[in-house]
Amino acid sequence: MKYRPTTEIVLYNLSFNVLPKEKIGIVGRTGSGKSTICISISRIVELLSGKILIDGIDISKVNLNHLRSRITVIPQDPILFKGTLRYNLDPGNMIDPAYLEKVYNQTEMTIGLDKEIDEGGSNLSNGEKQLVCICRAIMRKCQVVILDEATSNIDVVTEERIQALLETFLEDSTVITVAHRLNTIIKSDKVLVLSYGTVKEYDSPHNLMQDPESEFTKLLQELKKKEE
Repeated sequence: MKYRPTTEIVLYNLSFNVLPKEKIGIVGRTGSGKSTICISISRIVELLSGKILIDGIDISKVNLNHLRSRITVIPQDPILFKGTLRYNLDPGNMIDPAYLEKVYNQTEMTIGLDKEIDEGGSNLSNGEKQLVCICRAIMRKCQVVILDEATSNIDVVTEERIQALLETFLEDSTVITVAHRLNTIIKSDKVLVLSYGTVKEYDSPHNLMQDPESEFTKLLQELKKKEE
């Protein structure tokens, strides 16, 4: 995959399989192609060659609106609209109110559902905005959920609340997470380590950590130093 005809290829000879309901963490240094995978799955940019298959179906052959209605992508920068909090959680007014309140109550937020939210969520904190977006994603009940560094701009406590929400309500979904913190990576079923747009390593965190010279172990050591 490349972003423009005149630019370099950013995903090259990349191939990996994800099983149903697996939780996959994607790690790698800046420019390794982590967010590009998310962009490719949602077809913001089309592939130069190759295929992405979901349930054996080539997603390039699927109607774009249909594809994106079946996949939830939670970006780094939360998107909120002017209107009530309830409207932001359920813009299409399609969610059962009891289920909406059940999910929202798990966030431990104290803001009422009838509170008016300013454009872009400017009257909420970064953590509150991302919690709202996570709730909205959960309520869509998509079987494929992608988090592209969705918790990178929030504090550790709020991230722990978000991780608890994901574990509770997305147990039956396949979740792909571009990870940036140690605790997020360690909890994954598998970790995909990228280097220059291709797969460097792909295995469970436990197996990868057995090799002190693995790229994953080196990245973990760097992350640990940053968090200290």
